[in-house]
Amino acid sequence: CPCFVSPQLVPYYLFSFLSLFLSCFQAIGADSTLQAKLREKLLELEETCCGGECLYQVLVEVLRCIEEHLEEQEEEEEEELDDDDDDDERQTALLLGEVDLGGGVGGSGSDAPIVLGRRLCFSHHIIAPSKRSAVINWAVQLGLAGASKIGWPGLICVEGEERHCQLYVQLLQRLRWKRFTVRGEQQVEGAAGDTIETLRSLPRGFIEYQQEEMHLFAAHLKQAGLEELFMTFMKGYKHNNDDIDDDGGDDGNSSGKEKRKKK
Repeated sequence: CPCFVSPQLVPYYLFSFLSLFLSCFQAIGADSTLQAKLREKLLELEETCCGGECLYQVLVEVLRCIEEHLEEQEEEEEEELDDDDDDDERQTALLLGEVDLGGGVGGSGSDAPIVLGRRLCFSHHIIAPSKRSAVINWAVQLGLAGASKIGWPGLICVEGEERHCQLYVQLLQRLRWKRFTVRGEQQVEGAAGDTIETLRSLPRGFIEYQQEEMHLFAAHLKQAGLEELFMTFMKGYKHNNDDIDDDGGDDGNSSGKEKRKKK
C-alpha cells in the first residue's frame, strides 16, 4: 500500500509545532495501532531533538515506523494462511508419490533427448515456515539443485530435469501467494551420452539465503555462470518471459534454449 507523509511548515516553524499528514491509497489495517506507534516515536524524537532542527530525522523515523507496521501485517497474514498451506503440502505429497521421478514426469521414452531446465521465480515475499519448507523439500524430492532468498522479495532458482522443473513450479503455484511469477527460464538439450549431472551448472543441494543475503544469492548464481538468468529478476534478460500469474497462466513467449554440442 503506497503511503505518503507530508510535513506542513508555517512561517517561523522552528518556533512552532510541526504538522504531519499521512495519506494512503487504502487502509493500513489497525489505524489506531499505527497512530499509537507514530505518537510514541514522535514523543521519543521530541525528547532527543528538543531545540534543534529535526525535520529530516522525523520523516525518516515516521517512514520506518510505517514500513515496520506493514511488514508486521504481512507476517500476520502469512501466519493465518499457514494452516491452509499445510493442507496443500499434504495433498502435494500425495501427488509427488504418484510421480515416477526416475523416468520423469509424463513418462517419456528412453530414446527421448535429455533436457535440463532452469527456473528463476519471484515472490512478493517468502516468510511463512510452511512455504520455506515447501520450497526446499519439493526441490530436494524432485532432484533439483538451487537456492532461495527469503524475506522481501522472495527469490527461488532451481535447476534439474526440465519436466521436474515444470512440476516444481506447478506445485508452488498451488500455495497461496500475494504474488508469484516465473521471471526467467532456460532449457539445455543434451547430446547422446549426456546426463543431467553432466549438464548441471549449479552444485547439488539446495541453499536458503536470508533476507539480508541477496548479494550471496546473486554470487551463488554468478559463480555457476547463471548471471544472465539472475538478471531476469531485474527484467534485464534478453529472452525474458512475461509473468506467470498465480493460476498458472503463461502467454507462451520465448524461453532461453540452447543445445549442448558434442565434444
